[in-house]
Amino acid sequence: MGQSTGIAWAKGTVSPVKGCEKYGPECRICYAVGWAARHQGKGSRGYEGVVADGDWTGRIGLVPEAIDELRRSRVRGLFVNSMSDTFHRGVPDEFVERMFAAMAANPHPEARFLVLTKRSDRMAEVSRRIAFDARIWAGVTVGCRASLKRLDDLRRVEAPGRRWVSMEPLLERVDIRPWLADGTLDWVVVAGESGPGWRPLDWAWVEDIVDACDERGVPVFVKQGAGRFPKTDCEYPPRIRGVVRHGMPADLA
Repeated sequence: MGQSTGIAWAKGTVSPVKGCEKYGPECRICYAVGWAARHQGKGSRGYEGVVADGDWTGRIGLVPEAIDELRRSRVRGLFVNSMSDTFHRGVPDEFVERMFAAMAANPHPEARFLVLTKRSDRMAEVSRRIAFDARIWAGVTVGCRASLKRLDDLRRVEAPGRRWVSMEPLLERVDIRPWLADGTLDWVVVAGESGPGWRPLDWAWVEDIVDACDERGVPVFVKQGAGRFPKTDCEYPPRIRGVVRHGMPADLA
């Protein structure tokens, strides 16, 4: 169940929540804004008023019927709320609880749910009140040093499942070794920025992250370089010292 996706590290998406707001340096170019504008123009459910003048309005649309897809999905790598942020302040606690209850009630042991947020403080707080099923993988976005505090929040998340970080877009050299060393991170995704106005990527930053992961035996997924169209503007899939690094934990691969 869920929509197919071109996101290389996921196998599908489902978004009971639509709409967002930019929330940090990584958000300057947001792929989801354009998609949301198209859906809004077509009158798709939940997208009413979420975009104006090429940017998020901050309005959040809730689609309760989409929660059923979380309960039915067999997808091993379902990106949850790819068109929003599960822990946006506009998503009521009750709705978050319903989504997590649906994932916990999913009868398929192979299902894996990838929950990625920039609102890491709320995720940590919610995890003390809502049970995270072991198939729910809690993740945060960290593309610059100013966002490293999100890894401290991730460390505080009370959940039995895997924890991961998306370093997309990677905007500068970022050292994640402390969170690899203490076992906070089970998986690392790294990529350059895409779209008009993209910011450059230094491959030495990526190599340092790959080396740090290899030192601790943590799988790393190098998704793409930087460019308006990374799949055609630069080598794709990228190679690190001649090797494609599409690492995943065994229960996701």
